[in-house]
Amino acid sequence: MQPLFLVKLAGIPLFTFTTLVAAGFAAALIGGLPAWRRAGYTLGDALTIAAWMLALALVGGRIAHILYNLDYFRERPIQLVWFADGGLAFAGVAAGALLGLGLWCRRRGCAPRIALDLIAWPALVMASFAWLGAFMHGSQYGAPTESALGLDLRDNYGVILSRWPAPLWAAGWSALCALGMAIARRRVMAPGLFAMLTCVLYSGGIFLIDFARGDPSIYIWGLRLTQWLYLVACAALILSIGRISKPA
Repeated sequence: MQPLFLVKLAGIPLFTFTTLVAAGFAAALIGGLPAWRRAGYTLGDALTIAAWMLALALVGGRIAHILYNLDYFRERPIQLVWFADGGLAFAGVAAGALLGLGLWCRRRGCAPRIALDLIAWPALVMASFAWLGAFMHGSQYGAPTESALGLDLRDNYGVILSRWPAPLWAAGWSALCALGMAIARRRVMAPGLFAMLTCVLYSGGIFLIDFARGDPSIYIWGLRLTQWLYLVACAALILSIGRISKPA
């Protein structure tokens, strides 16, 4: 159910996580390019912003993952830079991607709200594939459960237990959000509104799914750090949506 290797290329096995992330990147680029072109940007612009965001997201996500699992990596320092088999934390991924977006906007002279609208839908597609890759790899794994809804799954330490399939649910939720927002983006909206709605919808669902996760995290008053980030982001965005939507 969770193959670490998906295919072989010239006899070289490719990690499932890496292959799915690459496939997600391609799907996001192809699906998002028409909106970029309508906004007056080229394929080169889309590739450039993707490179900025992806590079910094990988670095940020890996650093955060290492901090979450510091004891593990102290004993296995050789694995610190093993990106190919997964191991990325959402908080670091989001921070790195936003930093990359900001740097690109500053360099290109693009309004951040417009750029956020353009990358919002492709980000959902990427998230769906990345969560599926996390499910296959065993990272961001679910908490043990005796429920009939549990599946025999391994974590990223190789321990197989009946667990909530949290990353699989997250992949499905991301795909549903992408489908819904693909319909919503046909409407004309104020700059930034599409990205805000996308973030609120996605964050609300993942906030609930996080209750089923069992991987290490920082907990504050019973909630994971990522859940607090979702709550703060949703609250701030809902207020911003109210101001944008208010008639002049």
